[in-house]
This record gives sequence, structure tokens and C-alpha cells, in this order.
Amino acid sequence: MVEHYRAQDLISYYRCNRLIHEAIVRAADNAVLAGFYESVAARIRRARFITPMTSEHWALAIQEHEGILNALQRRDAGGLAHILRNHLRRKREEVVRAGFAEGE
Repeated sequence: MVEHYRAQDLISYYRCNRLIHEAIVRAADNAVLAGFYESVAARIRRARFITPMTSEHWALAIQEHEGILNALQRRDAGGLAHILRNHLRRKREEVVRAGFAEGE
């Protein structure tokens, strides 16, 4: 993902991002999580083509994903949960702004 970010190749970045998320969901071996991911991922994919990826947002996404990887490598469940909550909260906001979900 970082290589695609550095090359400013957004399509390849999105593809790699999706593959990483799918690998994490598969590794969890949790049917409820897998169902939730499929539901949310479809909305996020549609929202990506409506809401532009700013350079600031892209840099933040890279930081979040590096934090996720770091927490996974350290087996830091609490740290990972915190990062994932923030990451998902931001994704939800994007989906709401794009009109694919209702706000609170």
C-alpha cells in the first residue's frame, strides 16, 4: 500500500487495501465479522468514487494502516481495537457524506 501511496497510484492503492482487509477478515474466521465486512465494504467502494481522496486524508489512511500492522505484529489487542474504532468511524463518516448510509 505504501508503495502505491508513494507512486500516487490510487487505483492500485484501493485494490491492495481491499486485499489486506479481506485477509484480516479471513484470518479472524468469524462469520459475523465477514458478513458485516461485506455489507460495509460494498458501501465504501461506492463512496470512494463519489468523495475525493485528499492528500491529507490519504496520508492519514496510510498512518492508520501502518498503526494497524504495527499493533498486529505486537499482538496489541487493545491498541488495535482503538485504531480500528477510529478507522471505522472515519470510514462511516465518508459513507454517510456520500449518501450511502444515514447519519446518527
